[in-house]
Amino acid sequence: MSDRRDSELDLKAIVGFAAGLLLTIAVSSVLLWYFSKSLRGLEEAKDPAPPALAAARAPYQPPGPRLQSDPASEMEDLRRGEDAILHTYGWVDQAGGIARIPIARAIALMADDGGGAAAATSAPEAAEVDP
Repeated sequence: MSDRRDSELDLKAIVGFAAGLLLTIAVSSVLLWYFSKSLRGLEEAKDPAPPALAAARAPYQPPGPRLQSDPASEMEDLRRGEDAILHTYGWVDQAGGIARIPIARAIALMADDGGGAAAATSAPEAAEVDP
């Protein structure tokens, strides 16, 4: 009785069916890939190329590595710092006795003075530049 086989299961037929199924799936996958590639080509052919001005207006991205994570906010911080320097009093060199004044105050002083101090310092420089 140990030599008795189950006659209802045919191993050759099961393996043949599995191999045929895998072959069908592989062929179908390749055919669908070619089909989608040809459809993509047809759609790209219908889409007109953008005008040259559109390409010129595209934002320029420099090649990597990009060292700034957020250039816009960093520029705002820089401008905010520069504005603080332009509009406040402070020391440039405290040991040397050099201080800064707000730009509006400096313009007012120059307007009241008539520019005499600036004219006196810039006159020799102008003479040196002209041949």
